[in-house]
Amino acid sequence: MKVTRELIIDAIKGINPSYNAMEHPLCKQHGVFSGSYGRWDWNYLAFKDCKLSDEDLYDFYKFLKETD
Repeated sequence: MKVTRELIIDAIKGINPSYNAMEHPLCKQHGVFSGSYGRWDWNYLAFKDCKLSDEDLYDFYKFLKETD
């Protein structure tokens, strides 16, 4: 199975970032924390038209997993 850009994006969007990770510019750009509900919501089209390379997206995914 080939890891596609869409799979990386889906994996990222499957993560609820830690409070520390929420300060990352990519988190701030592509999602929002709802304090009243205590949850993180990724934008529906987050990362779809992003200019990041697949490698950069994967590095961001690893960052989110490490700070989880």
